[in-house]
Amino acid sequence: MRLFLGIEIPESIKTILWDQLDLLRKEHPEYQWIPKENYHITLDFLGEQYSMQEIIAKVDSVLFDMSDFYLYGRTLNVFLDKNIKIFVEFYRQKKLEELYLKIKNHIPVNKYAKDDFIPHISISQSRPSSKQQYFALQKKLSKIEIDIEFQVKKIVLFQSIVINHTRTFKKEKVFFLGK
Repeated sequence: MRLFLGIEIPESIKTILWDQLDLLRKEHPEYQWIPKENYHITLDFLGEQYSMQEIIAKVDSVLFDMSDFYLYGRTLNVFLDKNIKIFVEFYRQKKLEELYLKIKNHIPVNKYAKDDFIPHISISQSRPSSKQQYFALQKKLSKIEIDIEFQVKKIVLFQSIVINHTRTFKKEKVFFLGK
């Protein structure tokens, strides 16, 4: 099973975000737009795992004293690697960073953790084009206002499933914050 820990985005926020991105989707139909049903924030990609119970016990021990918090959408931005990935970036939150560090430092199966955690929702990807088009896209994205906020009350252990080139996420376990 391919597993990851993430923050589930409330349905109402997914809809608001989808609506805020409507014009951008219409201007760029050539991009691969992620369905709003798949919007989430990845905290930790655990990769292929065979013992879910061990992971659940570790996550329970890490989250026992974590309280809930709010996240606020900031702007649209891009990652550039073999593809251009458009994402919603969030304001930095101390509690979210504490949560990420606890997970990173206390879950040994976590061989993929990055030092430069950027809380985000991936919304699209496309093939790289010219540098000029990339910079024009960055400029356009910086002008789009993202106005979302929501309370994070739980962390979810998701299984990533791919069937016929379509990715879906199955909730395996929900961990509530602020118990």
